[in-house]
Amino acid sequence: MNARVALVLVILLAVLGGGALVYNYRERTERADNVATLGRPLLKDLKVADVASIKITEPKATLTIKGSDTMVILGQRWAEHYMKSNSEISIQITGGGSGVGIAALINGSTNICQ
Repeated sequence: MNARVALVLVILLAVLGGGALVYNYRERTERADNVATLGRPLLKDLKVADVASIKITEPKATLTIKGSDTMVILGQRWAEHYMKSNSEISIQITGGGSGVGIAALINGSTNICQ
């Protein structure tokens, strides 16, 4: 290996190493910011007992779940069972794959992805 190739490799390693250090620093900083917000109550005055008394006021609410083909049949069975005793809620479950579910969640066309 001649000196020119060795110099290029050293410079390349230095640039890549510097980039990795910057990326690592940013990740650590963002993680520290997220950890600082963990545990803060989202709704200060909402008590756990109040959650059980929440009623859906719409005449018919629809919940959509998209994603995993593996979970579609099980999810449909759960939804059917739940809707028997909660007629004010309609649950729609479709497959297509986990990627479809994630894309639908990102673009706002589903409530839950699986």
